[in-house]
Amino acid sequence: MHEARLLDGRSLGKLLQDSIQSALRLMIVIGGLVVFFSVVIEMLTRTGVAEAMAELLRGLFQWFGLPLQLADAVIYGLFEVTLGAKAAGSADTLLMHKAAIAAWVLSWGGLSVHAQVVSLLSRTDMRYAPLLVSRMLHGFISIALVYLLWGWLAP
Repeated sequence: MHEARLLDGRSLGKLLQDSIQSALRLMIVIGGLVVFFSVVIEMLTRTGVAEAMAELLRGLFQWFGLPLQLADAVIYGLFEVTLGAKAAGSADTLLMHKAAIAAWVLSWGGLSVHAQVVSLLSRTDMRYAPLLVSRMLHGFISIALVYLLWGWLAP
């Protein structure tokens, strides 16, 4: 690290200043994206689009035998992880179902987190598609594991 710093040519103070500025820029981007997607979900809710999306999802939930009350949590979690987890936790249904949907929300991460990742990947040669696919799979595996293991690990 010392050799790399010497080759870089910046003083330790300048390196510290640059790293703090970079961290603050990143915090602003992350916070801005969280606020942006919170506003998007609020707009979708007020215009009735979120309810229409939830209604379509309720049909799918009914087919799989999942509680219909959790459709809102999935819609919120699709966009922003904290809103989805909060909605899953406050739904009026069995804890097992709340845990399954919360596991999906946390595994998926929300489009807000995906946008944060894309903003970081834009400065690299890494591709976003593998992350997208793995997050989708992670979400479905998480739901399956909650239902499979609930009997052994239930409170």
